[in-house]
Amino acid sequence: MTDSRLFSLHYSADTTKYEDKKKFRNRMIKYLHDVINEVDPQNTQKLCRQQMGITIPAYRSSINILNFIYDVENEFCKEEIEIHNILDLITVVYDSWDQINSHSLKSIREKYVININKIFSEESMCYVLHDDGKVRYYPDEEFQLLVKSTLSELNNKSYAAYLKQFNNVLDEFYKKRSEESPIQSFFALIESFVLAITKKGYKQLNAQSVEELHKIISSKVNNYTPNDLNALEGFKEGLMSWIKMCHKYRHGKGTHAHAIVPIEIFDYIFSAGISIYRSLLQLNEKFQLGI
Repeated sequence: MTDSRLFSLHYSADTTKYEDKKKFRNRMIKYLHDVINEVDPQNTQKLCRQQMGITIPAYRSSINILNFIYDVENEFCKEEIEIHNILDLITVVYDSWDQINSHSLKSIREKYVININKIFSEESMCYVLHDDGKVRYYPDEEFQLLVKSTLSELNNKSYAAYLKQFNNVLDEFYKKRSEESPIQSFFALIESFVLAITKKGYKQLNAQSVEELHKIISSKVNNYTPNDLNALEGFKEGLMSWIKMCHKYRHGKGTHAHAIVPIEIFDYIFSAGISIYRSLLQLNEKFQLGI
């Protein structure tokens, strides 16, 4: 294994609550403690020391003095341990099992990946363990940068309610990956933002309210070239395309809330939606659209 497999080289120390929180740490460390001691603790300890410079201490079991317990919990609950250390350990554990009998290795690793990702999802964390043992941002680093920049844009007293709503959407996004309900929540957020700008009795985010938004923005610009105005028209069309995609997963029935959306479409809707939301925030800041 090379160090490039470890998450720490892809990590930003400027964390959000989706990257680090105590409850998640405690749950993940407890699981890693159990699985390390259950499968191949000696080899995991060796690789952890080689790759991370951390030695997992061991002590004799009180039940069987011939056995050792590798104290992952105490070692990785120390104050100096960073979140990226825990995420690196996930990959180290995966790779330390290379010497296991080949007939059982595949099933052990498959179960491990499922359990790790279950913890990531249930704790609303922005990570995923891939089948090759690499931990990365979910769905990717570009999306994580979009999230952080949007949170930065929302760090404004006038956006307090929208910041809370955006965080609620992110909680759903990470917890209910590929389900319909996060799409519905995100649509409601952008709908509320656009309708707060239009202020003409519109009750839905649709072609009429988007056209009104476009008129309001166009009326504010005084130095746009014809090409700039055409590009602004493209923004309107992009917003309408996004709305049409979302409508495919907004059935308005509780029974559809947990319906599965293909992961590539789910991720695209959120990536495109966050880009649109950031643009709306920036347009509001520049042209004072009324929020």
